[in-house]
Amino acid sequence: MNSIYRLTRSLAITIFCLAILFPTLSLPFEKNYDIHHIKLNLNFDLKEKAVIGKETITLIPLQDNFSTFKLHAGNLTISAVKLFNQKHAEFKTDSSYLSITLPQLFNSYDTININIDYQTNPNRGIYFKTFARKDKHKTVQIYSHSEPNDAHYWFPCYDSPDEKSTSEIIATVPENFYLLSNGRLLSNRLDKSNHTRTFHWYQGKPHSPYLISIAAGEYVELRDKAGKTPLFYYVYPDQKDKAPYSFSKTPDMVLFF
Repeated sequence: MNSIYRLTRSLAITIFCLAILFPTLSLPFEKNYDIHHIKLNLNFDLKEKAVIGKETITLIPLQDNFSTFKLHAGNLTISAVKLFNQKHAEFKTDSSYLSITLPQLFNSYDTININIDYQTNPNRGIYFKTFARKDKHKTVQIYSHSEPNDAHYWFPCYDSPDEKSTSEIIATVPENFYLLSNGRLLSNRLDKSNHTRTFHWYQGKPHSPYLISIAAGEYVELRDKAGKTPLFYYVYPDQKDKAPYSFSKTPDMVLFF
């Protein structure tokens, strides 16, 4: 009896831990599509701590006569949903979901691009933090932390760790900011008239929605190498002298792994 009790107790603990680690189990709906690519065009209102986004989702239906589907969208204000041909799609939102009805039927061999315009003042998934530096200069850092399913608080998606797609981020920040994201940096453009800088990042390997990330702030870049692999570290200017000590073991770790 003791062994059965221990086994039952162990199973109950395991189920409880899985429920904590994988809360996506509580976000079910019929997923009738496969997302291939997510492209985000982002602007930020630092004063209002707001994200203004234009998203393009590339998906393939998993059934014929496809016209309706859902995305996770946590408290997002959606202003427009359009097809690639600029035809407007009907949509409904609540605090958790974006439900879309397309203006025409598609089949399982079709590839569809859906454009979504939205805005949010997120309290999860992406954060605006103010830091005071040694010189008493205050600066804002914007960063995301979406694991395991908080990505839908800053862009519509199927927000589950088992969902995989490539991604792309085009983000505009103040000209003195540097913005980091996934994959390869395609461009870094300065707009002198608007005092902004726009970064374009592309990740060509499929990954989970919570891994789509940004980090932006008044960083300086430090360069290093792990063998032939270039390494880049980004820190605040007043941390520049201390940074080499913090990252001194990084080349060895990269080479080891």
